This record gives sequence, C-alpha cells and structure tokens, in this order.
Amino acid sequence: MIGMSSRGRLLDEMNRVLSKGERTVIGLMSGTSGDGITAAVTKVAGNYIGTKLSVISYETYLYEKDFRQRIFEIFDPETSSVNAICEMNFEIGRKLAEAAISTARKVGMSMSEVDLIGSHGQTIYHIPRPGEKGETRSTLQIGEPSVIAERTGVLTVADFRKMDVAACGEGAPLVPYVDYVLFRKRGKGMALQNIGGIGNVTYIPPGAKEDDVIAFDTGPGNMVVDMLVQLYTDSKLTYDPEGSIAMKGRVNDRILNEVMTIEFFRMKPPKSTGRELFGKEFVLSFEERADSLGLTFEDLVATGSALTT
Repeated sequence: MIGMSSRGRLLDEMNRVLSKGERTVIGLMSGTSGDGITAAVTKVAGNYIGTKLSVISYETYLYEKDFRQRIFEIFDPETSSVNAICEMNFEIGRKLAEAAISTARKVGMSMSEVDLIGSHGQTIYHIPRPGEKGETRSTLQIGEPSVIAERTGVLTVADFRKMDVAACGEGAPLVPYVDYVLFRKRGKGMALQNIGGIGNVTYIPPGAKEDDVIAFDTGPGNMVVDMLVQLYTDSKLTYDPEGSIAMKGRVNDRILNEVMTIEFFRMKPPKSTGRELFGKEFVLSFEERADSLGLTFEDLVATGSALTT
C-alpha cells in the first residue's frame, strides 16, 4: 500500500511529467529471445497523434550465459519453480535499472534529467486465450518495476500487457498504437513487420483511424533458429550470425508445409503466440522430423529460417 505522503509525491511527479512539452524517456525491453536488455534514451514531445519521437541513444546489454540459462529454465514449467520466478523478478529488475543508468551515462545524462522509464519486462508465460484444458486467459512478465524505480529514482511505468489481457485482448503485439501515431499516411497503406523472438505485423490502411489498424503475431521469429543453433553447437553459439549457417543449407518444403498446418497459422487475427507453442517441444519435434528425412544441420537451420515470420 502507498502511504498518503508517498501517494501525494507520486501524483505530483506524474503531473510534472505530464505538464512538460518535451519529456526525456528511457524505454527498456527484454524480449522473447531472452538474450539481453535493450535500453533506449528518447525525447518525446507532444501527445496522441501530435507525438514527436527522437532517439538519442540505445544500447543492448547481453545476459551472461549462466543468467540466460536460468531465464530459460523458468520459461519451462518442468524446470521452473515459484522461488526461482520470485528471485528472477528482482534480479531482472536490477539489471533493467542498471541498463537504464548505463545508457543515460553514456550520453552524459544523469538520472535526475530523466522524466520517465517505461519497462516491458521479460515475458515468461503467455496464455492469450483458453485452450482445450480451459486455461485462464493470463500473461506474466517479470522485472520488478519497484526495483527499477528505487534504484534509478525515476517514475517507472510497466506491466503493459496485463491490462490488455484483462480486457480480453491478446496482450500482444503492443506496438500498433505507436506505429499508428508515427507512420500513418493519408493516401498510403503500410504494413510494418517486426521480427524478434516472435514476429508480428501492424497494418495501417490509407487514412486510417485508430480502430482501422490491424495487428497480430505472425508466428515464430528468430527463436526457432536460435534454439536449433544452441542445441547443435552445445551452446557455443546462441544464434546464426549473419545467417551464415542457413545460407549453406537448403529449405525443405515438405517440413515447412507440414508446420504450416498448425492451427495458429489458420487462425484469424487478432492472435498472439509465444514459447508456449513454438518453444522447446516444438523445436525438438522439428529437429526429429528433420533427422527422419536426413537433413543436415545447415538444411535444418535454413528451413527454420524460412519458417521465421
């Protein structure tokens, strides 16, 4: 519970930030790939469709190998535990705070000059709609915002996905509003494809209003290839650098066509997905099917890359 004096200070700070014509905002993101934290220092002027955004600097801070392994363990219900999630929530919170401080310092900025920090956190499980087992629609991100606020001394907002899921939305992708504000055109339609751990697309029709925008997850991004490379190289590599492995192989259309029969690809948008569908079990079955057809490692990575959507 927030005490009255603390609540008053919080409201004063929110009003101060809202009243400014231009705000310095640090955005923090740790995505589905779980490979590190990206921090961006930005200037945000105006509001709604009059918003103007400029990026001052950004940095990516890769997780140490052992730390990344611990994150992947809590992705998997078979290796996760409530105490591991509890601890990691605060540990990632500290790393997010450190990323914000380090990125500001690199541009000669003190945290007292930062008006706001926005943190997506690290998604560890996502159930956008009830399945055959009648699961509760829910989503969970960790990276405790209270830790970020305490360590940086900056007003921090977080948990962006939960409100959308609470309102029976998919909770992903979250970027369409920004896409609409920054990229809409009166006489031109536009599709913006993002490829992260999971891929997603935003379609903005010509002259679109907010309700005309369509956005949804398109399927696995780089997470399938990343896991295949990690498995085959015994974690010496965690991704395919410059696509060099895939370029040595050949796409197997048979496997690709089989995978494309998965229900997710036949669903109409809006829709979202994650590791729950395209994680470890999927990759192991993908690998097993490739082995049965005699594919090389390079062929397997090439086919996984072709699946990247």
